[in-house]
This record gives sequence, structure tokens and C-alpha cells, in this order.
Amino acid sequence: MKTYLAGEHLKHKGTLVRKVPLIAPLLTLTLSFFLMPLYFTSNAYNWWSLLLLPLSFALVSGLIYQRDEKNLGYRALFPLDIDLKRVWLAKIILGLSYMSLALALHLVGVLVLQAFLGPQATGPYPLASLLGTSAFLLGVNLWQVPLQLFLARKFGFLASLALGPLLALGPGLVLADGPLWIYSPYSWGLRGLVPLLGILPNGIPAPPGHPLASSPWVLPLLLSLGLFILLCLATGHWFSRGEVSP
Repeated sequence: MKTYLAGEHLKHKGTLVRKVPLIAPLLTLTLSFFLMPLYFTSNAYNWWSLLLLPLSFALVSGLIYQRDEKNLGYRALFPLDIDLKRVWLAKIILGLSYMSLALALHLVGVLVLQAFLGPQATGPYPLASLLGTSAFLLGVNLWQVPLQLFLARKFGFLASLALGPLLALGPGLVLADGPLWIYSPYSWGLRGLVPLLGILPNGIPAPPGHPLASSPWVLPLLLSLGLFILLCLATGHWFSRGEVSP
């Protein structure tokens, strides 16, 4: 498996996919810092989980897939004597590693700028809370990598890039504070911000005693893990059939 991972990593040397983990959190932090500094930390996490994080997952996964698509549309890959399921898994692991880096840089940026700004209208949030929230956002979005890889292969890079953010801003936001949130994976992260940081899905600080403040955040993690495993198995089997895209 190490050989597959090393090969996938080397393919993207000097490409845009390695820059996304830096650009995406930097853009989020910059907007939050200059637009609403009194709500910097809460906005940095709300805007991140609502739009920039789904967009980053879609962009990273799509670029990882597209790298081989440009090479004869995988026609040079499928005839080789290699384990295609491991190739697919390596792409998933690589995507998760890049997104883990993006979340880590976002966390460090929030901590530094929060200390620089001083008192805010909400917070300050301790290190443990922010670290736990960043880890939660990674865990609750694991499933996006295999899904976006599949969408990029099935429908093309641009379609996969548009679909993730649209679903996050559509049913993801609309269903996050309602009883149907469990049916929208894009709602899981937004809903978890309420008990973890006291931020409602619309970005407003949750008032004391708000019912969502006691909503379980472990359940979305378990749902995400289950969906991630299911998508890895299903898309890995589908990819291993070696069907060349039109």
C-alpha cells in the first residue's frame, strides 16, 4: 500500500491540489478577520464548515482524480498489473491527508488571530474546544472524499466541484436545525457546531438554553464513519471494474 500512496503523492508534485490546503483556510481566515472581527472565531468556523470546507473537499478530490484522467483517460492505467482497489484507496487516503492539513492550518490560524484580536462578542474559545471542533469537522466529513472522487469520474470535474457546495448551501443548511438533519450528510457538521462551539447553522450564537445546544455530536461522527466505509467499499469495487470514462 505504501507504494500506491507514494505514487499518488508524487503525481501531484507542484500541482494545484497541494496548494488548496493552504489557500482555502487562508481565504476563510482573511474573510472572517476583515469582515466581522468581533465575531471572528465563530464566523471562521461557520463559514468554513458551511461553504469553504465542502468546496475544498470537492476541489481536492476532483484534482486528484483529474490528474490521471488527463493521462489518456485512465486507458494507460487499467491494463497494468496493479490492484485497482488499492489505487482507489490510495487516492482516498491522499485526499484525506490534504484535507487534514487544511483543517490543521485553519485551526492554527484561528488560534493565532484570536489571540491577536483579543476579546470578541463571542468567545474566547479555549484550545481544547477548537481542537475538538476541528477534529470533529474532519471526522464528520470523511465520506466526502470517496463521494467526490466518484462524482468526478462519473460526471466530470466541474460537475463534482459544483455539486458539493450546492448541496451544502441547499439541503445542508436548510435541514441542519430541523428534524430531518440526519438525512443530509452536509448538515452533520453544521449541527455539531452548536453543542461544540455554541454556533447555530446560520452563524448566529446560540442563546442560553437553545435546544440544539444539547444535541448529540457523537451520532454525526458515527454516521459519517459508516457512510465513509460504505462509500469506500462501493466506489472501490466500481472503480476496480476498470470502466473507461467516455
